[in-house]
Amino acid sequence: MHGCGSSFTASSDAGAADAQGGDASGEAGAKPCIVPPSNVGNEGDFCALYADKASACQQCDSCTAQDENDCVALGDTLSTTFKSALLQCRDALGCNDLTQVGTNPCVRGQLAMAQPDAAEQMVESTFCNACPGSACSKFFDFAADAGTDAGLGIWALLLDDTLDQELVNVCSNASHCDSISYGICAGLVLCGAAPHSHCVGGTCH
Repeated sequence: MHGCGSSFTASSDAGAADAQGGDASGEAGAKPCIVPPSNVGNEGDFCALYADKASACQQCDSCTAQDENDCVALGDTLSTTFKSALLQCRDALGCNDLTQVGTNPCVRGQLAMAQPDAAEQMVESTFCNACPGSACSKFFDFAADAGTDAGLGIWALLLDDTLDQELVNVCSNASHCDSISYGICAGLVLCGAAPHSHCVGGTCH
């Protein structure tokens, strides 16, 4: 689905409404124009969600169909926690790219209830050692009024444990203490592993 994964944002106030990404209210009656590939392995739920949202939003072009064929590779870069949040919030996601929903209130609420695993906690501790301050104290704070520098830990919850280690190695240092720099770095980590969209403006295109 369309959107640039490298610009995924953790800010909570600005753009919260935009995170809905358009109107997918026609989902129930929309003709399924995008279908999952046949061999999805453990990514069956994610691939089905990806296809359902594209069809509901009438994103029926050939590049979206090609992106759907890459859903397993994309799903493998995302954490189980994040994919579970997407499934719980499927009716509230709108038409944005599935890696672009950091400001979606439902997704943020699901992530706020999640217990960070060891890899995600390591991202936090490494970042806080390099960057003590408000961004550290609010690392896993996804409250609606947390502010624009809050919740950088959403990246740790978005990515799988292997890419979380990349966040530790590449992004968790004094050069990336501000939200913009950290977000760019984390986006590059995602796009270094995720398949690049076949659609202009798509994930990592």
